[in-house]
Amino acid sequence: MEAEENSAISELNQLNNYQQTIFLKYYRIVTLNNQFMEALNGQNVAAAKTLQTQLLQATEQTLKSLRAMPPFKEDSSYRDAAIKFIELINSLSKEGYTKMIQMLEKPDTQRTQEDVNQYNNVITQLQEKLPQLDQSVQTASSELLKKFVPKPDARPAKRL
Repeated sequence: MEAEENSAISELNQLNNYQQTIFLKYYRIVTLNNQFMEALNGQNVAAAKTLQTQLLQATEQTLKSLRAMPPFKEDSSYRDAAIKFIELINSLSKEGYTKMIQMLEKPDTQRTQEDVNQYNNVITQLQEKLPQLDQSVQTASSELLKKFVPKPDARPAKRL
Protein backbone atom coordinates (compact mmCIF):
# COMPACT_ATOMS: atom_id res chain seq x y z
CA MET A 1 0.00 0.00 0.00
CA GLU A 2 2.81 2.39 0.85
CA ALA A 3 4.50 1.65 -2.48
CA GLU A 4 1.29 2.59 -4.32
CA GLU A 5 1.11 5.91 -2.49
CA ASN A 6 4.76 6.66 -3.21
CA SER A 7 4.19 5.83 -6.87
CA ALA A 8 1.30 8.29 -7.13
CA ILE A 9 3.28 10.95 -5.31
CA SER A 10 6.29 10.33 -7.52
CA GLU A 11 4.13 10.60 -10.64
CA LEU A 12 2.56 13.81 -9.36
CA ASN A 13 6.00 15.26 -8.60
CA GLN A 14 7.21 14.43 -12.11
CA LEU A 15 4.15 16.08 -13.62
CA ASN A 16 4.54 19.14 -11.41
CA ASN A 17 8.23 19.51 -12.30
CA TYR A 18 7.49 19.19 -16.02
CA GLN A 19 4.63 21.67 -15.94
CA GLN A 20 6.53 24.18 -13.79
CA THR A 21 9.67 23.99 -15.93
CA ILE A 22 7.71 24.93 -19.03
CA PHE A 23 5.66 27.55 -17.21
CA LEU A 24 8.74 29.33 -15.83
CA LYS A 25 10.35 29.47 -19.27
CA TYR A 26 7.12 30.76 -20.80
CA TYR A 27 6.55 33.28 -18.00
CA ARG A 28 10.06 34.71 -18.39
CA ILE A 29 9.30 35.50 -22.04
CA VAL A 30 5.88 36.96 -21.21
CA THR A 31 7.46 39.21 -18.57
CA LEU A 32 10.22 40.44 -20.89
CA ASN A 33 7.70 41.06 -23.65
CA ASN A 34 5.49 43.06 -21.28
CA GLN A 35 8.48 45.11 -20.15
CA PHE A 36 9.38 45.79 -23.78
CA MET A 37 5.83 46.94 -24.54
CA GLU A 38 5.83 49.22 -21.48
CA ALA A 39 9.09 50.81 -22.61
CA LEU A 40 7.70 51.23 -26.10
CA ASN A 41 4.44 52.73 -24.83
CA GLY A 42 6.44 55.13 -22.68
CA GLN A 43 8.53 55.97 -25.78
CA ASN A 44 11.68 54.99 -23.89
CA VAL A 45 13.67 53.95 -26.95
CA ALA A 46 16.88 53.11 -25.06
CA ALA A 47 15.08 50.75 -22.69
CA ALA A 48 13.09 49.25 -25.58
CA LYS A 49 16.31 48.48 -27.49
CA THR A 50 17.87 46.84 -24.44
CA LEU A 51 14.75 44.80 -23.76
CA GLN A 52 14.46 43.80 -27.42
CA THR A 53 18.00 42.41 -27.29
CA GLN A 54 17.25 40.58 -24.04
CA LEU A 55 14.00 39.26 -25.49
CA LEU A 56 15.68 37.99 -28.63
CA GLN A 57 18.38 36.21 -26.62
CA ALA A 58 15.87 34.79 -24.15
CA THR A 59 13.50 33.50 -26.85
CA GLU A 60 16.35 31.84 -28.77
CA GLN A 61 17.66 30.19 -25.61
CA THR A 62 14.20 29.14 -24.43
CA LEU A 63 13.20 27.71 -27.80
CA LYS A 64 16.37 25.63 -27.90
CA SER A 65 15.71 24.37 -24.38
CA LEU A 66 12.03 23.58 -24.95
CA ARG A 67 12.65 21.82 -28.26
CA ALA A 68 15.17 19.55 -26.52
CA MET A 69 12.70 18.74 -23.76
CA PRO A 70 10.96 15.38 -24.09
CA PRO A 71 7.17 15.15 -23.95
CA PHE A 72 5.51 14.11 -20.72
CA LYS A 73 4.39 10.50 -21.21
CA GLU A 74 4.19 11.05 -24.98
CA ASP A 75 2.07 14.20 -24.56
CA SER A 76 3.83 17.23 -25.98
CA SER A 77 0.81 19.53 -26.32
CA TYR A 78 1.76 21.89 -23.48
CA ARG A 79 5.38 22.14 -24.53
CA ASP A 80 4.38 22.67 -28.17
CA ALA A 81 1.86 25.40 -27.27
CA ALA A 82 4.55 27.24 -25.32
CA ILE A 83 6.95 26.86 -28.26
CA LYS A 84 4.42 28.39 -30.67
CA PHE A 85 3.86 31.33 -28.35
CA ILE A 86 7.60 31.92 -27.93
CA GLU A 87 8.21 31.51 -31.67
CA LEU A 88 5.86 34.42 -32.33
CA ILE A 89 7.63 36.60 -29.75
CA ASN A 90 10.96 35.57 -31.28
CA SER A 91 9.79 36.52 -34.76
CA LEU A 92 8.43 39.85 -33.56
CA SER A 93 11.59 40.65 -31.62
CA LYS A 94 13.70 40.00 -34.73
CA GLU A 95 11.69 42.08 -37.17
CA GLY A 96 8.53 43.76 -35.95
CA TYR A 97 9.94 45.27 -32.78
CA THR A 98 12.88 46.67 -34.74
CA LYS A 99 10.48 48.48 -37.06
CA MET A 100 8.55 49.84 -34.10
CA ILE A 101 11.71 51.18 -32.48
CA GLN A 102 12.91 52.69 -35.75
CA MET A 103 9.65 54.55 -36.14
CA LEU A 104 9.83 55.92 -32.60
CA GLU A 105 13.38 57.12 -33.22
CA LYS A 106 12.18 59.31 -36.08
CA PRO A 107 10.80 62.74 -35.35
CA ASP A 108 7.04 62.98 -35.94
CA THR A 109 7.60 65.08 -39.05
CA GLN A 110 9.76 62.40 -40.70
CA ARG A 111 7.46 59.44 -40.12
CA THR A 112 5.97 58.07 -43.30
CA GLN A 113 2.69 56.29 -43.82
CA GLU A 114 4.71 53.11 -44.41
CA ASP A 115 6.32 53.51 -40.96
CA VAL A 116 2.89 53.87 -39.38
CA ASN A 117 1.52 50.90 -41.33
CA GLN A 118 4.42 48.67 -40.24
CA TYR A 119 3.96 49.75 -36.62
CA ASN A 120 0.23 49.05 -36.81
CA ASN A 121 0.83 45.64 -38.44
CA VAL A 122 2.93 44.58 -35.45
CA ILE A 123 0.25 45.86 -33.07
CA THR A 124 -2.37 43.88 -35.02
CA GLN A 125 -0.29 40.70 -34.68
CA LEU A 126 0.06 41.35 -30.96
CA GLN A 127 -3.66 41.87 -30.56
CA GLU A 128 -4.83 38.99 -32.75
CA LYS A 129 -2.27 36.21 -32.55
CA LEU A 130 -0.71 36.63 -29.13
CA PRO A 131 -3.92 36.24 -27.07
CA GLN A 132 -4.88 33.13 -29.07
CA LEU A 133 -1.48 31.54 -28.53
CA ASP A 134 -1.52 32.55 -24.86
CA GLN A 135 -4.92 30.91 -24.44
CA SER A 136 -3.58 27.78 -26.14
CA VAL A 137 -0.76 27.60 -23.61
CA GLN A 138 -3.16 28.01 -20.70
CA THR A 139 -5.56 25.40 -22.09
CA ALA A 140 -2.76 22.92 -22.81
CA SER A 141 -1.43 23.32 -19.27
CA SER A 142 -4.86 22.69 -17.79
CA GLU A 143 -5.45 19.68 -20.05
CA LEU A 144 -2.06 18.21 -19.15
CA LEU A 145 -2.89 18.40 -15.47
CA LYS A 146 -6.39 16.97 -15.97
CA LYS A 147 -4.97 14.09 -17.98
CA PHE A 148 -2.10 13.08 -15.72
CA VAL A 149 -2.94 14.03 -12.14
CA PRO A 150 -3.52 10.67 -10.46
CA LYS A 151 -7.15 10.08 -9.62
CA PRO A 152 -8.02 9.85 -5.94
CA ASP A 153 -8.35 6.34 -4.67
CA ALA A 154 -11.92 5.18 -4.07
CA ARG A 155 -10.89 3.35 -0.92
CA PRO A 156 -11.75 5.02 2.35
CA ALA A 157 -8.89 6.91 3.97
CA LYS A 158 -7.24 5.36 6.99
CA ARG A 159 -6.35 7.42 10.01
CA LEU A 160 -2.91 6.83 11.35
